[in-house]
Amino acid sequence: MIALTSRDIVAAEAHYHASCYRNYTRNKEDSNENEEEKVTDEFILYHKVEGEAYQELFEYIREDIIPNKRIIPVTSLTTKLESLMLSGGVNLLKDSTKKNMHRRLKSELGGAVEYFSDDKGKLLMVPCCVSLKDVVLENQNLHRELKLWKAKSTDINKIIDQTSSHIRTAIKKDMIFTPWPYHPSDVATHIAIQ
Repeated sequence: MIALTSRDIVAAEAHYHASCYRNYTRNKEDSNENEEEKVTDEFILYHKVEGEAYQELFEYIREDIIPNKRIIPVTSLTTKLESLMLSGGVNLLKDSTKKNMHRRLKSELGGAVEYFSDDKGKLLMVPCCVSLKDVVLENQNLHRELKLWKAKSTDINKIIDQTSSHIRTAIKKDMIFTPWPYHPSDVATHIAIQ
C-alpha cells in the first residue's frame, strides 16, 4: 500500500488552486471548539433526557400495564417515550432511540413481559401475568358482544328508526322557542336575556 501524508494530498489536490490550499491551511480551531462544545452539550442533554424518559416509561409499565394485565402495542410505548422526551427538552427523537427501544425494553423488563406480532405485523407487549384463562375469557366476551352487534345490525330499518328518534329528541331538547317573524320587541328581550 502507498502511504500518503497530508502534505502529499495538498500537493496533489491543491497544486493549481491557491484558494484550496489557503482554505486547507486556515486555522479553524475557535469555531470548531465552539461547535464541538455545542454538540457535546446537546449529546449530554439528549442522553440525560432519554434516560429520564426511559425511567418514567418503565415506571408506567410496572405500575399500570403489568398490574392491569393490559396488552399494548409497542408503537404506543414509542409515542409515549417520544412525548416524555419532547417534554424534557429534546427537539427530535433520534432514529436509533426508536430502533433500540425494543432491545432496551427487553433488557430492563426481562421476563415480566413477552412480545408478539399481531395479524397485521404490529409488535404487542403482553405482561406475563396474563394467563391463558384471561385470554380465553376475554375472547368469549368479545364473541358474545360481536354476536349481539350482528343481531342488532340485521334489521337496518330498526337501527335507522332508533337513531332518528335519538337525533330528534336531542334537537328538541336543545331548541329554544323563537317567534317568527321577529318583532323588534322580541329581539330586544332576547338580547337582554342573554
